[in-house]
Amino acid sequence: MLELRTLLEKEKTINDANACFLSMASHEFKTPLSSILSSIFLIEKYTELIETKNEKVYIVDREKHLSKIKKSIHHLTETLNNFLSIDKLDQGKIKVKPEETNLKLFSEDILDEIKSLLKNGQKIAYTYYGDEIIHLDKNILRNIYLNLLSNAIKYSGTDKEIHLDIKVRKNDIIIQVIDQGIGITESEQEKLFTRFFRANNVQQTEGSGLGLYIVKQYVELIHGKISFSSKPNKGTTFKITFPKN
Repeated sequence: MLELRTLLEKEKTINDANACFLSMASHEFKTPLSSILSSIFLIEKYTELIETKNEKVYIVDREKHLSKIKKSIHHLTETLNNFLSIDKLDQGKIKVKPEETNLKLFSEDILDEIKSLLKNGQKIAYTYYGDEIIHLDKNILRNIYLNLLSNAIKYSGTDKEIHLDIKVRKNDIIIQVIDQGIGITESEQEKLFTRFFRANNVQQTEGSGLGLYIVKQYVELIHGKISFSSKPNKGTTFKITFPKN
């Protein structure tokens, strides 16, 4: 009887998670797709006006909407990758595969990839100290980078500076992502790494509530630790420490 009750409770948990997943997926895909369609429509109109009237103002408007399309596509890709990561993590399919990597160049490539998401006036200050050639799993680290940096950009206002600081020491590697964003209230901080959790002050911003949960799972896979400090309207610092070898 007890075993049956346990199985029923587990099935209910899975069903609840699936329902939450479907609801989240529907919202997270519908919004950016609508944005892409409306931007494409306006780009077509601006192109016609540029060709007929040759006015520079329409070129600026067209570039603005092209930027919106890029950001929407990135959001869709990020959401899909997170959903796929959750599935693989739950099934234990992700294995750590270290390879020789130039961590400094790899980090710079990530920054180049993500700079299209920066809001007006935002910039990323980057520091690197220590050895450059490291053995690590690039796919896992890439997921960690993209989730933390995307969040820092998303939850920071225009003209704010974001920091990516990397320090390679004798036995470990420390990565810090520091923003000047909206922060996290103290009462909600204990839930931060919970699946599908979204703080009350981010409800109007796109997001699945999966990014930090996934980051924590990946950090644990590479035998690392993640910590953070945050104050509302002052910003948040995420610190990741993991073994060098």
